[in-house]
Amino acid sequence: MKGDSLQKEKRLFLNFIHENLPHMPKTFDEGLGIASERFFFNRDVIYKIPELSKIKTVLEAPCDGLMGIPGMNSVVFARLGKKVTLSSPSKKLLCYSKKFWKQLKLKACFKVSDPLLSTIKGKYDLVWNYCTFEHFGEPLFRRMLELSDRYVLIVT
Repeated sequence: MKGDSLQKEKRLFLNFIHENLPHMPKTFDEGLGIASERFFFNRDVIYKIPELSKIKTVLEAPCDGLMGIPGMNSVVFARLGKKVTLSSPSKKLLCYSKKFWKQLKLKACFKVSDPLLSTIKGKYDLVWNYCTFEHFGEPLFRRMLELSDRYVLIVT
């Protein structure tokens, strides 16, 4: 994705996020569909792939909030003692998510970045996203590979 095309996609993505924000859950009751998705994802992916137990740092990016509370899919990693970073191009979305993490008494680092994560620095054992890959495709995947020391996971 080049210049103008990336800016257009970023605007579309931000519009999508900001239009969705008022409709996101106000409590941890996200509905059965999202809760069961997270349960099965945790049970069948996180706990069953032995290599994932070795990770220490996690970057979930970009978060969009489409599937329930943004960044809640990484709660399982924080509960397992991993250092979690959540990134989104929307500061509003990250502030929204931060409230839920605080209620859970869990820590995460919240970073505003463009959708292709160009301002994210460092390396992470796991770089992943949940239902956002389809917005940016291969350029996002390449950037995820650059940021990863071990694993890239795309759930869509």
